Amino acid sequence: MTEGDHVQYEDVKLATFIERPNRFIAHCRLAGKLVTVHVKNTGRSKELLVPGTQVALNYQPRQPGKRLTIWLR
Repeated sequence: MTEGDHVQYEDVKLATFIERPNRFIAHCRLAGKLVTVHVKNTGRSKELLVPGTQVALNYQPRQPGKRLTIWLR
């Protein structure tokens, strides 16, 4: 990747962060439903992932578990 290149993600949906029971998963509300998502950044993110925060989710069916992946918006 060179400067100016951008990664493109398909099937991105906005959701509301609820909680993060461990460093690998989070619970979010998407279209009125509670979903469990994979957290790609396993660091703390405690200051960013607070209940009510709007997050961007990306569905990646080729990954094991076929989970939505959370991205901070």
